[in-house]
Amino acid sequence: MTNLKKLQTGTEDEIKKLCISLAYRSGNYTYQERQVEEWLNEEVKTNCYGRVIIG
Repeated sequence: MTNLKKLQTGTEDEIKKLCISLAYRSGNYTYQERQVEEWLNEEVKTNCYGRVIIG
C-alpha cells in the first residue's frame, strides 16, 4: 500500500505518523513538488502487526 492510499484510508494516528515521516524527509530535497510526488508513491512502512511506523 502506498503512502497516498494510506492517507486516504488510514486512522488518525496512522495519518499523523505519515505526516511526521514526510516532515523528516523534507530536509533532503530542494524541490518539494518532486519530493511529495515520490513520497506519496512509496510503500507504507509497517511493523509485524501491520501498523504504520516511521522509518
